[in-house]
Amino acid sequence: MSAAGEIDPAIRQYRMADYVELLAPAAAEGDDIWCLRLILNEFGHFFCHANTAEREILVGAEPEPFDRRWDAFLAGYAEFLCATAGLQAPPWALDSGRYLDEGWVAGCSFPDERQWRIDTTPPQFAAHGVHYPAEHLLVDGVAVVNPPPPPAS
Repeated sequence: MSAAGEIDPAIRQYRMADYVELLAPAAAEGDDIWCLRLILNEFGHFFCHANTAEREILVGAEPEPFDRRWDAFLAGYAEFLCATAGLQAPPWALDSGRYLDEGWVAGCSFPDERQWRIDTTPPQFAAHGVHYPAEHLLVDGVAVVNPPPPPAS
């Protein structure tokens, strides 16, 4: 990523909206684990290492709706990332179509994990009807809080 204030020209190819073409087929096949890995590990990594201006670009464009659960997940994740980074959530994340009527426990394949996942869900996800544990939202082992410092000169 680039130094504070500079925008890496390549950042636009890693926008959350651009992940839909990869997420949609996997979501249609029910491969939630792969979707989680892709959006949390790859997109989360880019967001974590981006400066403030780049972060706004990464979440600014609205992802095309493709699956009610994943539309809500992406909105909750955008809100969560923005809240932890001290940014305003993008307007698309607050759209009424990005909230589930019934709760979804994302990536839960073990019944005994269900309540733990619900109990440890950040409020940004819970508001969208998505339950996913906060500790699984860490990127590179740390919470996304501040942009990385500029490289030493």
